[in-house]
Amino acid sequence: MQVEPCCQALLSQILPEVDKKCLGLTIEVGVGTFAFYFKLFEQLGFQAIAVEPLPTEQVRQLCSSGNISLIESCISDIDGLVDFYLGSYEGQRSLNLNSMRPDWWGSSSTAIQVPSMSLHSLLSTLEAKQLTCLKIDVEGMEFSIIKQLPSLPENLLPQVLMFEYGGGSTRKRGQGGWSQEILDETMKSLDIICNLGYRQAIIVDSAANGKEQVIDLKAISLEPTVVFPPQSVYGNIITLRGAQYTEEKIAAVCQLYRA
Repeated sequence: MQVEPCCQALLSQILPEVDKKCLGLTIEVGVGTFAFYFKLFEQLGFQAIAVEPLPTEQVRQLCSSGNISLIESCISDIDGLVDFYLGSYEGQRSLNLNSMRPDWWGSSSTAIQVPSMSLHSLLSTLEAKQLTCLKIDVEGMEFSIIKQLPSLPENLLPQVLMFEYGGGSTRKRGQGGWSQEILDETMKSLDIICNLGYRQAIIVDSAANGKEQVIDLKAISLEPTVVFPPQSVYGNIITLRGAQYTEEKIAAVCQLYRA
């Protein structure tokens, strides 16, 4: 499937339904060089926050030309400076694969130090009162953020949480973002989310000839072989807390991106 266009189309339908008055913040953690969900959030009428430790000039211009706050930092479970490994793909520098993980499949051995803040510190800095959407794409470090959710007050749990999984291989091959350690963290993330009241999950994967999955986190066994087909490559999981979106509406959106 076409992951990012599909997920953006889904969020453009879901977010106005879960927060009709656009009262909550929308945050994109790990902006990279394309897709730019923070622009979608702004276009939908939300107060948008972009979080990226090494923003490109394009990102800076997009934020400054709109009403978008840019936070130049990593988000993890650490407050302070961290080593940040520059991404590499097929011998070329790739900003979209930068990671705090030295063992990330897309990381090079070149590291620089960048600021990092915890999720709690980020929300305190923003003086957040309500969070409508938290979108996370931090190249193998998603669990370091998601594991902090249980410590947040109820009003700061995002109504919609989206995070990336996989990458660099397939679930069947078990390499890259599907290594046992990272896969275990993905499953722990789903368990935490489920226990916090997120019930519906929409999984959009990049595998060829794939189709979105809509699962009830309370109704299935949260095991990798149940959640992820063996041909899964990488994708996003969109989870909803206290709300559900009908499978018919989801299918109507996603059918345009099944390629």
